[in-house]
Formats: sequence, structure tokens, C-alpha cells
Amino acid sequence: MKIKLRPYHPTWVLCYFADQSIAKEDHNKKGFDFVIKTLCEHPGAEIELVREFDDVCSRCAKLKPNPAGSVWGDGRSCASSDNPKTVRQVHESNDWTLSTLGLKYGSTIKWMELVRLLKEKMPEIRDPMIGGPDNQGRYEKGLALCLKSQPFARM
Repeated sequence: MKIKLRPYHPTWVLCYFADQSIAKEDHNKKGFDFVIKTLCEHPGAEIELVREFDDVCSRCAKLKPNPAGSVWGDGRSCASSDNPKTVRQVHESNDWTLSTLGLKYGSTIKWMELVRLLKEKMPEIRDPMIGGPDNQGRYEKGLALCLKSQPFARM
């Protein structure tokens, strides 16, 4: 099983795993629900790091059909792709995350390997695009839960 994630989403997956209440009103709730459910059913899943719409974005409530596509992919667009500042922030956060983890777009890594790499190389999530200081506690809790011998057993 392979899950496609943009580089700034794994930290959010961990935050959401630790505290699902953060996504109750989030337009990406369905996407995070899908990723968590898939990881629960397939804890050995691989994560492919992508530049375009991923398995979170592709389920976004704000996604609209658009024959012209957008910076994030073909056939669809979203509010973030219409905002140059947001596009720049997403690219910068993705580039920083990839560089910090020693990965690149197209890299495929097992979920648990990615979790261990995040814990080692990104102990703090200062950038709001990847969770920010307000979610540091959730991130740490998500890391701890996943690193237990039975990841996702509580789901």
C-alpha cells in the first residue's frame, strides 16, 4: 500500500493522530481520516512524497474541478493555488522539510521509517505550515504513539 503525501503533511498526520479534534472543522478532515485509516489498516504502508495533490488534498472540501488545473496538479484547483503567498509558503516548507530529512520529491519511504526520521531530524515544528509551535505537543504525542510497538492500535 502506498500513500501519497506532500512533504509538509506527515507532521500534520502525526498531530491529527494524536488529537483528531484539531480537524473537526478542517476542510481537509476527510483526507486526514483517509490517511489515518489507511495507516491503521496497513501499518507497513509506504509514503511517496509528491509535489502535486496528495491523498489529503485530493479529498479537500474546497477542491474544485478546473480543466486548466493549477500549480498543484491537473483538472482541479483550490484556494491555496490561487494565492501566490500560500504557494510560495508551501514550496518553501516542502523544500525545507525535504532538505532537513535528506529526501526529495518522488522519494518512497515506509511510514515508520519516516516517523523515526522525523523524530531524529525534526524534533520541533516551528513553521506554521508544518504544524507550528501551537501543535508541538500534539506532534510529540503523535510521534510517541507511532513509535510504540503497536502503532495505530488505539484506532
